Amino acid sequence: MDDHETVRQRKQHVCTVCGYSTRYTTSMKKHLSKVLPCGNVSVDDSRYIKMVDIYVHGNKPPKETTFSCDCCNKLFKSRTSVYRHAKICTGQSKLTDEVRILKEEVRKLKEEPRLVQNIVNNNNNVTNNVSVYNTISFNNYGSEKLDHILNKTELLDQCVRRRDKGHGEFIEYVHLRTPENRNIMNSNRRNTVLVVENGEWVHKDKDDVQQALIQSSCEILTNHFETHKRRFKRHLSDCLFHDIIKYFDQVNEGNLDIELKLKDKINEIIDMMTKCNNKQTNNNIDQR
Repeated sequence: MDDHETVRQRKQHVCTVCGYSTRYTTSMKKHLSKVLPCGNVSVDDSRYIKMVDIYVHGNKPPKETTFSCDCCNKLFKSRTSVYRHAKICTGQSKLTDEVRILKEEVRKLKEEPRLVQNIVNNNNNVTNNVSVYNTISFNNYGSEKLDHILNKTELLDQCVRRRDKGHGEFIEYVHLRTPENRNIMNSNRRNTVLVVENGEWVHKDKDDVQQALIQSSCEILTNHFETHKRRFKRHLSDCLFHDIIKYFDQVNEGNLDIELKLKDKINEIIDMMTKCNNKQTNNNIDQR
């Protein structure tokens, strides 16, 4: 019985002026169409005007548009509309040259055959392959070279606007664009990766590395957004502007869904760095 009462209560239409309630839209329309306004209020009362506008004139308040195209930032009322629009969207051409070059590099890396190299022996000690890797002077993990990206305002703007996708692209750009920053590789130990510290490959907990990449990149993108906040406010829709603020807040609060997406992206990046380093190893061995 309680369940039926709850359902019926949800379906009722309630007059915000006098408290009259009914299950039927037509009854509410008749109530508001009386000669004397309900509750003896003035016909100029904002509450009365709003109720009449909705039930008598059928002008329902517009729904807030909260969905936007990642490429052109056009707003839509549903995800379905965004998906349909994405098939014909030409906003991709607006991406910066740096992002397009990066996507092309990623595509080529994915097409390369997987090169398997044993970099750790059965005793979990680093093998002689590491000395071959050392022909490239890798930057220490956590001390990556960032000059090639921090001075590219358009690229940082694009990463900020694309939120979680741009966040992943930023990490990808930092570690794949410059060979010296490819300082993370897969390990044959469970739940660990190899990182460069003081010129040597050492094991680190994989989750700790992923969390560090997420937080450090989020800090850079947040600082860029805060520094140019007025410019973003002028050029972006209110919806997208507030979505960006909400996204960075969620990252800092440890939103699980966002964290899982970024970790999947980081796993792809580590796989590609491993491929690049293995390919370099093969080239060095052939030259010897």
